[in-house]
Amino acid sequence: MFAALLHLRHGSQSRRIWADAICIDQDGTNGNAEKNHQVQMMGEIYSTAEQTIVWLGDDADGRAARAFDLLDEINSFLPSDWRLEVPFHRYVADAVHPADYRGWILYAIDTLSVFFEKSWFHRIWIIQEVVKAKKAEVVIGHRGICFDTFQGLISMMSHEFDQNQERFNARAVANFHCVGEMKWLYETRARGELSVTPLALELLRITEWFQGFSVESDRIYALLSLAEYDGFRPNYDLPSSEAFREFAVWALRRYPRLAALSYARGGAETSCPAPSWALAPRIEGGLPYNLLHIDHFEADFGADHTSGPFFRVVDKFPCLFLTGAVVDTLQDMAPTWMNCSMARDKQQALLLAARVAGCDLPSSLSDERYARFCRALSFELEPDMSRETPETVARADRYVQAYISGGVVLDEHPEGEGIAEISTLWQSLARFRYFSSTDEDRFAWAPWTSKPGDKVCIIRGAKVPYVLRPLPQRGVYSLVGECWIQGLMEGEALKADGFAWDEIWLV
Repeated sequence: MFAALLHLRHGSQSRRIWADAICIDQDGTNGNAEKNHQVQMMGEIYSTAEQTIVWLGDDADGRAARAFDLLDEINSFLPSDWRLEVPFHRYVADAVHPADYRGWILYAIDTLSVFFEKSWFHRIWIIQEVVKAKKAEVVIGHRGICFDTFQGLISMMSHEFDQNQERFNARAVANFHCVGEMKWLYETRARGELSVTPLALELLRITEWFQGFSVESDRIYALLSLAEYDGFRPNYDLPSSEAFREFAVWALRRYPRLAALSYARGGAETSCPAPSWALAPRIEGGLPYNLLHIDHFEADFGADHTSGPFFRVVDKFPCLFLTGAVVDTLQDMAPTWMNCSMARDKQQALLLAARVAGCDLPSSLSDERYARFCRALSFELEPDMSRETPETVARADRYVQAYISGGVVLDEHPEGEGIAEISTLWQSLARFRYFSSTDEDRFAWAPWTSKPGDKVCIIRGAKVPYVLRPLPQRGVYSLVGECWIQGLMEGEALKADGFAWDEIWLV
């Protein structure tokens, strides 16, 4: 704190600074009632401040000064109307010879890595500092840069960072991108342009890898100023496990279509004991990017939605009572990530998925099973998340053929046309999901914690199917997570012969 005040002072005039490290009773030493009240005030403090200063420390060795100089240089390469969609190497082509580009990129990443060595990038409480700020500045020593400018420059180089993760703190950079995503979500919601996403839940998913909290319930409380949490207040008198269960019940009531189930801990291990249907401070591995925002997914289409509520919490156990129907069983799974970054890994992942699907590669779209496999690879979705078209299948086929035949595809090569869209789709929807087959010969994308024998269930009132793990008692399950399953995403199950609702108890 002394170093910060020494560097931030003006030489000839007074400067008024509010420091959260001093002004917030972060340890609750004066009682939880005061801390509960202070936490609710923090969002207002940051949003009304003239400027927020992100102090990352002093610059004893001069590395930060070199990093700031490099940021100025990179900024000079970019036109005023630069766009993230344009590859970074095109913007620096006039300044850096193609033969020198690789070496220059490594130098740039090594130089900029000084920022991401700071603990600030891992702390959950920093998010509201920059998201709510009118103007934020990142400062090390006597040098600083506008946060939005810094965010834009690092985002512009995201591909280069992704390809060289061994040279810097990759988790810190990922968290930094998460802050940018949350800033966009918050500002979009503030403009009234985002109404479907359950923002309070989405913020928890995005920040799942942040740390820097004294109690695990801070994972919720640190985000209270960024979304509409009407009816939910911080309560540090509660154990963290109870706080997360209360938050799950609040979210089930607050958001339609049982959306909170898509953010539950499911079958993942967590440090905070909680029912499978409750949220958790951090999921081992990570939460999949949910399917709720895809408009035409209506797994229970045709169900009676007038006789809600669709759930009941039984506090004694605690368990969640639902109405649902088991429609299929997971059979085999490809235990590898499809959203991997290395070409060789993608090739291996495709081969494993094809084996699970019962497809011999190479193949062609004239083979009905292979065509169905290609449709499943793209979740039967166009890049804009609309329903598939004939081009969807053709694009997936090109992706498979290119990686199986050569293993390396560059987007600037002709054979890479349309393939980037598949990679982008997998970076979101295939994240923390395994490609699977089922007893009824369907293809599915199931949570990575799923096991053969887990059940696929349509739940009345829920927008997407969920994987459940049966327990010894009849009708009792633990939640594993949401899934995509071919041919059952738009109410088809309800039209099948013999379909009937049954009691479902989640523990």
